[in-house]
Amino acid sequence: MAPPTAAPPALRSTTTLPRHRPTVEPEPAVPPKAGAWVLSETRGARAFRRALDLLPAALTWLVVLSPLWAGWLLPTPFAVAVVLFDLYWLYLSISTAVRAHLGYRRMREQQTTDWYKLYRAARVFQRTYLDWEAVRHVVIIPSYKEEEALLARTLESIAAQSVARQIVVVLAMEAREAGAEEKARRLAARFAGRVGEIYVTVHPAGLPGEIAGKSSNEAWAARWVRDNLVGTRLDLDATTITSCDADTIFDPAYFAALTYHFTTDPQRFRRFWQSPILLTNNIWHAPAPLRVPSALAGIHILSNLTRGNRMYFPQSTYSLSLRLADDVGYWDTDVIPEDWHMFLKCFFAFRGEVEMAPIFLPTGNDAVCSGALLRSLHMEYVQHKRHAWGASDVRYSLVQALAHPEIPVRKKARRIAALVGNHFVWATHWFILSLGWIMPHLVERVIGHGHVPLWLPVASRALLWACLVPYVAMFLLDRKLRPPKPPHWNALKTVIDIVWWALLPITSFVFSTLPALDAQTRLALGKRIEYRVTEKQAMQLDRI
Repeated sequence: MAPPTAAPPALRSTTTLPRHRPTVEPEPAVPPKAGAWVLSETRGARAFRRALDLLPAALTWLVVLSPLWAGWLLPTPFAVAVVLFDLYWLYLSISTAVRAHLGYRRMREQQTTDWYKLYRAARVFQRTYLDWEAVRHVVIIPSYKEEEALLARTLESIAAQSVARQIVVVLAMEAREAGAEEKARRLAARFAGRVGEIYVTVHPAGLPGEIAGKSSNEAWAARWVRDNLVGTRLDLDATTITSCDADTIFDPAYFAALTYHFTTDPQRFRRFWQSPILLTNNIWHAPAPLRVPSALAGIHILSNLTRGNRMYFPQSTYSLSLRLADDVGYWDTDVIPEDWHMFLKCFFAFRGEVEMAPIFLPTGNDAVCSGALLRSLHMEYVQHKRHAWGASDVRYSLVQALAHPEIPVRKKARRIAALVGNHFVWATHWFILSLGWIMPHLVERVIGHGHVPLWLPVASRALLWACLVPYVAMFLLDRKLRPPKPPHWNALKTVIDIVWWALLPITSFVFSTLPALDAQTRLALGKRIEYRVTEKQAMQLDRI
């Protein structure tokens, strides 16, 4: 382990300010109901859990093939269903565009916010629970075969924080990567004194029951923090823990904003904080076909953060209290997509009281950009398939819902509906939007008879053309979210960029729908996938 730097000194004195509000001791986690049949190892329980793995693919394929069977057997109900889905898609497009623009305005406002000044005001009115200087932030950076320059860029963004002396960085390396510890130690020496403390952990390879990946590495690093720092250098109740990727660039005020929210939120032990994840670090250098899905991913996350019901999930880089992570035993070591799973684990362990909370400060990540165009396209597919493997959480959430009767049914149902709905729409929307209005007519011609309503293509195409308005609004917002154009950018590249926005139906099918179908089908067939690190190089020659 790398030696710690000097202990962070107090940043400002608050001895003349009023006392804090008294902290209410949070209730302990609730284990699954003792003797719950759904968790047992009986043949029936195992078969039931296996059936739940089939559920996402079964529902998806039923809908994917519906233009063939429902368009023939149930033509009118199918036509009504297609038009209703098109109407829903129009609503979703408009609401996403509107909320994303609202999120952009909040983001610009919060980038000029003095968070310590807000804290002082809250302290005067006795709306705080901790001293500003007492808070520490643990940042875990899991890494496997990541470039040293990429990790250094992430560390630079942490060292640039206004509260950098309150940050404890853990470079979580993998023993299966040759030279990983040496690389981390060079970085630790380079950034010593620029952050509060910096440590190196090395996750052993081949531990029983583990799946190699971010979640197991993160769990190892977090437990090392608990065993070696909590109680001596860290207060469990005054510390946050942030999961981030190796290519993350934090806004300079992110941890100041997190400090403010953590010191003023009475439910800070039941919160996940999420910022807008924008894949714009290298957007001008990413292959043109991948810029559009990267842009829309960031706009979607930004839009979600403005939802009043907070019915969204953490993405990639997020923060929570160390107390909450410790109470649930940290990240599970046998999962691949760790962000949604960790939230669900906390949600069910604490009576459904855990919620998301936004921090409207941009967090930059890299778009997929490998050493060659075809390699980049392949890695984009691999990354989306890994994300879509989150459909495995459908079984997990349904099992946990049955094993936790203390959680109100409505609260469980809303969260599970958000989870299932996301994966269902992800894998099926392309087929309904692109084929739902035309395939029944083609089937009708082939078999020689049918009763598909003539108004179906007219109504469907009218609704889909209306979606062009919010789509253009998203395109214009993407222009605002991107960093300044590099010197090599020219008018031809702009035209090509616009053309790929027009080709969204193609890129959406290849890099979104197909990976989701692939992942859900593999899950149903019991074929596991391996965690593969996405190749992202910050600076590449342009590819169009």
